[in-house]
Amino acid sequence: MSINAFTRLIFYFLFLVMGYHQASAQEHPLSKHDSALVVKYEAEYKTYLEEHANIKEATRYLNEIAFIYWEHNQYKKAIEYYKISADLNEKIENENGIAMINNNLGMLHADIMDYEKSYDYFMLTLAARRSKNEKIGMISAMINLSVVLNNLERYEESIQFLQESLNLARGMKDVDQMKSCYGMLSETYEKAGDVKQSIYYFNLYKTFTQMAQKEKIDQIMEDYSEEKLLKAQLEEENKKHKEALLERKKELESVQRTKQKYELELSSYDSITRSLYDDLNQKELRLEVLTKESQISQLKAQQEIQEERIERENEKRKLQIAITVSLAMLIVLFFILRSKRKTKKWAVDLEKKNEVIEEQREELRELNSNLQELVEQRTEALKKANDKLSEFIFSNSHIIRKPVANIKGIVNLMSKIEVNKKNKQLLDMLGKSNSELDDALSSFNESLTLNESFLKENQSTEK
Repeated sequence: MSINAFTRLIFYFLFLVMGYHQASAQEHPLSKHDSALVVKYEAEYKTYLEEHANIKEATRYLNEIAFIYWEHNQYKKAIEYYKISADLNEKIENENGIAMINNNLGMLHADIMDYEKSYDYFMLTLAARRSKNEKIGMISAMINLSVVLNNLERYEESIQFLQESLNLARGMKDVDQMKSCYGMLSETYEKAGDVKQSIYYFNLYKTFTQMAQKEKIDQIMEDYSEEKLLKAQLEEENKKHKEALLERKKELESVQRTKQKYELELSSYDSITRSLYDDLNQKELRLEVLTKESQISQLKAQQEIQEERIERENEKRKLQIAITVSLAMLIVLFFILRSKRKTKKWAVDLEKKNEVIEEQREELRELNSNLQELVEQRTEALKKANDKLSEFIFSNSHIIRKPVANIKGIVNLMSKIEVNKKNKQLLDMLGKSNSELDDALSSFNESLTLNESFLKENQSTEK
């Protein structure tokens, strides 16, 4: 397999792994068993924290709960519990616990693609590992940082961390870590667009893996320089090419010998072949003619079958068209009949409505004629009442007021004659009563005059 093909295979595998991770990132509900564990660990955490004041043991149960949520892709819940655990570990200055939790928080934030926070947590982890000179922890933190930086497209920083990790792995003679660094460097340079460096580190990764598989680790540890690794790879490939060329050469020599042998045999049979060939020519011609005739007859039969099939299909198509047209005509006829029926129904309903309207018009005409008679009767009654009222007003004005005026004149004459005190009082009382009566008649006349004008107005309005 060529280097480019192998490179494509590795990157395709990485792509599949990333796709699987994204596909499995969906949150899953806790099972009954896990839910029971969460409840149990919550109780243990509270017991150790409140009753025993054992913060370290309490944080262990918090970490267990966070890990359960992490396994079910419930990242926010896991982050929440890890943060509580980190705060408690800071109180007791448990640096190892804090570093482990920060590392987990960095991975969780990377899972939810919050790479900035992931970078911060991994940097805290790296600082804690540096302070205690834990080389394995430093390598792990720096590889995690390179993954985050690749997602942030900060490739130069990522390469710096990977080079530092590679140097640490070389110093420790850790084969697995060295392979991881070579693979990550190849991937990072490929993302940065430096194909040459990517292939360079990938070849180192490939050679290192092959040599490790052949149990040459001791040899690698003695001299693990990159140049010698490449040289060993080239020597191995040249050796394979030479072996393949030798095998190919042997195959060609064997084929040549076999060819010469067959040529000798063919030359001995050549004369016999010619004589047989002449006889065979005529037979082959006859057979060919018979074959052609058979083929022609088969073609004719196939053509007839094809024509019959086409004819049947045409008849079938015609039948389908006829059925379709018939159905269409039936549907159109149905809608026409339906339309006529509706039109007829509408005409009957309209005729009934017209009859009802005519009856209502007749009733209105009768009501109008009756109303006119009522108006005339009322007008006549009002006229009679008006006449009576006029007579009353006339009577009031002339007949009733005349005695009142006479009494008033007599009272005035009597008031000029000397009379005793008692008669004087009677005359005053009579004059006062006469005045009151005169006032009452005046008021009554005004009311009657207003009523008369009102009746006349109504009478003119009704006319």
